[in-house]
Formats: sequence, structure tokens, C-alpha cells
Amino acid sequence: MKHYYHLKEGETIREGDEVEVSSKYNDPAKWIKATHTIGQKAPNPNFIAHRLYRRELTLENYWAANSSDERTRIIEKTFKLLSAISANITTL
Repeated sequence: MKHYYHLKEGETIREGDEVEVSSKYNDPAKWIKATHTIGQKAPNPNFIAHRLYRRELTLENYWAANSSDERTRIIEKTFKLLSAISANITTL
């Protein structure tokens, strides 16, 4: 199962990004590759008249989408979790 995040206003559209192209606002979402807008900036997704873009969530994209402070917090939480798991494994 793939996971996606919606591009924020001003993010550069890259190869592989998808754009939602449903004909009516209440139709089910239909996503296609955003081949004609690569290199352009994503519009504000809060306006219904603007296109909505999404990008597959990968580790690289995840890190790029977070600030350096948030990345540091994530790493610290990961090490705490790994330490707790390690402590539980050695007591078994």
C-alpha cells in the first residue's frame, strides 16, 4: 500500500507527483501523473478551484517535508524506543 502527502503551496512539482483531476468537486478522486506541470509551484490546496497535487511518501520525501528540529525529535524518539526494546529483549 502506497502512502501520499498533499503538496503545500509553493512546493515544486516533481516527476512522479500526481494531480487530482475529478470532473466535479464531489466526485471520487482520480489521480494522474502531473507530467505537464513538472517544475512549477503547487498552488494553494485550500482553494477548491486549484488543483490538488500529491507525492508518494518515501523516506527521502518524509525527511524533506520536516524541519530540522522535527527530524531531531524523531531521531531522539527512535533511539529511546530502540533502547527500550533492547532493554526488554535482554531481560527475556
